[in-house]
Amino acid sequence: MKSVRKAPITTVQPEQLPALGIFVLSERDLPDGNTSIAQFVTHLEIGISWVAMSSDSLILDGTLDQFVAQSKIALLSDATFLQLFEYVEEISREMSYSKEGESYICENRMRLKVSYRTDYPPFAPYDLTLIDIKTKEPAGTAVLEVQISETPTGLPSQNDPIVD
Repeated sequence: MKSVRKAPITTVQPEQLPALGIFVLSERDLPDGNTSIAQFVTHLEIGISWVAMSSDSLILDGTLDQFVAQSKIALLSDATFLQLFEYVEEISREMSYSKEGESYICENRMRLKVSYRTDYPPFAPYDLTLIDIKTKEPAGTAVLEVQISETPTGLPSQNDPIVD
């Protein structure tokens, strides 16, 4: 590829061809249930565009078909890429042709729709990792002071006394 782009560009000069573009077409966040923190199912649509020019439309069509097929194989067989998403919803392809002088310009667009979950936990600078609770016992009851602290795993630490 002679040029690579990250945003859709309406005009491309012949000297920039062949060109590859990868960009986000749309992104929607839909609520993921009624929860205490903001959680969403994110639907993302990624566009991959190949643009090439040739004097023979059949060669151009075959070349771009090969690019799309190789891209599908590379993306859908790459576990590290697929782990980014919960599932792939849809893959579609569009082609557009135009003629400039004696040459054909073809753009082959692949749309990849994927979904994944996002959550936005609240910022809590004092997340209650240490709590001191005092209770008032009736007169004559023995008072036992116990401090319970949580480890990062959320389980009581080994130094905490076990109280029945």
